[in-house]
Amino acid sequence: MTTNDNILIRMIEKDLSARKAANYHLKDEVIVNPQQIKVGANEAVYVSYCYIESAGVFSIKVESGTDLVEYLPQNTYQREVAGTNIYQSSQITTHWSNVKITAQQTTNFFIRYIRVTIHKYKSHEKES
Repeated sequence: MTTNDNILIRMIEKDLSARKAANYHLKDEVIVNPQQIKVGANEAVYVSYCYIESAGVFSIKVESGTDLVEYLPQNTYQREVAGTNIYQSSQITTHWSNVKITAQQTTNFFIRYIRVTIHKYKSHEKES
């Protein structure tokens, strides 16, 4: 488990505790060249990693009603592998509604995220 994974788990635990989630399920998902990520009424998506192959300038915007991030060469880690420029970001964003993804000047990228499905909430009654 990486440091970023530990931070991600703490963020999810804190958010779910604040929303009084009693029973939930986590699913690690990866999507290649997406245009959107559908998020249900009882779900949240935590984007935790973006991998981009690009020859130069690019832009990938990931936005929902609750969060927004734009990946650019200036805010991603770059390395070259076999003559291909690889850009990566481990910035974590939280989305409680459908996510729209707009990519410009890149042909290949993928996004890793954790889908949280909440099955039950704690009652609002006081516990003794």
